[in-house]
Amino acid sequence: GMVLVFVPAGEFTMGSKLYASERPPHQVNLSAYWVDQTEVTNEMFVAFLNDVVSQTLVDSGNYVKFKDNIIYALTCIGCTRWTDRIVWDGVKFSSAPGYENHPVLLVTWAGADAYCSWAGRRLLTEAEWEKAARGTDARTYPWGEASPDDSLLNFADKVGDTTEVGKYPAGVSVYGTLDMSGNAWEWVRDWYGETYY
Repeated sequence: GMVLVFVPAGEFTMGSKLYASERPPHQVNLSAYWVDQTEVTNEMFVAFLNDVVSQTLVDSGNYVKFKDNIIYALTCIGCTRWTDRIVWDGVKFSSAPGYENHPVLLVTWAGADAYCSWAGRRLLTEAEWEKAARGTDARTYPWGEASPDDSLLNFADKVGDTTEVGKYPAGVSVYGTLDMSGNAWEWVRDWYGETYY
């Protein structure tokens, strides 16, 4: 049920001068690709978990393992929030009421990769993610240069929680992707390298 948006082939400026880990800004040429319009929701991730439930192991009620990898943390040790969004009753998984359309949290990289494979997709590379978020005009934010405010994205420290995906249509990117800033962190295919650039 995920809506996909198309990102055409071509160059864009990746990186920025703002942070050392993003320097230097440089041109990257990408092939065309499709990207999910929003973050993956708890309900979508539950569909995956229930489809592969016979291949999973719930370890002490804390972690879900799939193909020998921890893919999801049912509880967040030391967290005061973001727990119990997905519930295991010993037979099946379900979304906590009210959180069905919130972005899934506490997923490991292996979990994100397994979900994408199950859904017939793949994780975006960092460059693909950045182009989908920023477009080709080197904008700072998905919506442009306007300073972030409560109409453009979910500031977790202000809202205190995640919000339903797509709740901030004013924060849309040039390609139509939503929630590329705020709400939840997202995995990409690449591994981080401090001296990559």
